[in-house]
Amino acid sequence: MTDSVDSMDYDFRGRVAVVTGGARGQGLSHARAFAAAGAAVAVLDIGGDLSAVPYALSGPDDLAAAEAQLAEVSADVLVLPCDIRSEDAVRGAFDKVRSAFGTVDVLVNNAGVTSLVPVHEMSLDQWCQVVDVCLTGAFLCSREVVPGMIEAGRGSIVNIASGAAVVGMPDQAHYTAAKHGLVGLTKSLALELGPHGARANAIAPNVVDSPLSAALGDLYPDSLQRLGDLYGAFFPLASCPVLQPADVTNAVCWLVSDQARYVTGTTLPVDAGFGCK
Repeated sequence: MTDSVDSMDYDFRGRVAVVTGGARGQGLSHARAFAAAGAAVAVLDIGGDLSAVPYALSGPDDLAAAEAQLAEVSADVLVLPCDIRSEDAVRGAFDKVRSAFGTVDVLVNNAGVTSLVPVHEMSLDQWCQVVDVCLTGAFLCSREVVPGMIEAGRGSIVNIASGAAVVGMPDQAHYTAAKHGLVGLTKSLALELGPHGARANAIAPNVVDSPLSAALGDLYPDSLQRLGDLYGAFFPLASCPVLQPADVTNAVCWLVSDQARYVTGTTLPVDAGFGCK
């Protein structure tokens, strides 16, 4: 796989795509690919930290850098600070997107946070902040786009789940529960959208080279070793040292494209065989 999807043969001209958590890492990769394929792209990202998440999230500088990078590819770019845990913030952000570009055709629920804490030591704030970003935020954003997709008779929602959506993860009960819930949300959305010509799918990546995984490696080496001992090699496919953001973006673009027009309600593993264990 390449480290870029800019040259891939997708044509998303005339579509409007929203990517949450899109100021860096995987999300920025997804947003850039949509922009390069001709879509109008809106990025939503928090623009600040959360009290119970022990590493830095995207700040104002990251949002500004993402906007500059995307502007090199397309003139139809909007980057908005948005805490997707907030119903009012999500509604306000999508109002701005619709005002700028019109009906949203594509939503990628990419935003996610985690921490590694045993369940008996986990505070309610730690639980709620992870579940609210990973699951409630996806619900709030999906709720904003579903009416437009139903009216238009087309649309695609892609939820970025995780290997934690298909197996249990010690020290991540909040993240595991949220990602399992995201798969359930995907199936329900697929059933509700299907009669109207729109689709919903999820992707379950293994560890991706990103600011989140780098932070976890620095903060929790003992917990990650425990995971390695529990599951053995994270990447059974010997040729895969670690996933790159573009590996996930390739799957996102395919699921959104007409090539996957009959694919809905599924969770696509992009994990180098991790889910086989």
